[in-house]
Amino acid sequence: MDIEDIIQALIDQNQSIDFVESEFQRRLNEDAELKEAYLEWCDAQGLSPKMGYIECIEEVIESRNSVWDTLSEFGDYE
Repeated sequence: MDIEDIIQALIDQNQSIDFVESEFQRRLNEDAELKEAYLEWCDAQGLSPKMGYIECIEEVIESRNSVWDTLSEFGDYE
């Protein structure tokens, strides 16, 4: 189970950070396998289980914004 893929899929569904946080938290509470995979992922990433998914959400959104910023800058040169 790839935690980052799950988070990216949630972001694809809804760009709201609040939605993604609450939906991921809901899934963690309902799925023991996901929770175990998440804890292993946090350990491997050196992240706190309490904040790991939030940091991942913010990183994915910042990365996407960076891509759009780069594309916008490229468009300015045309």
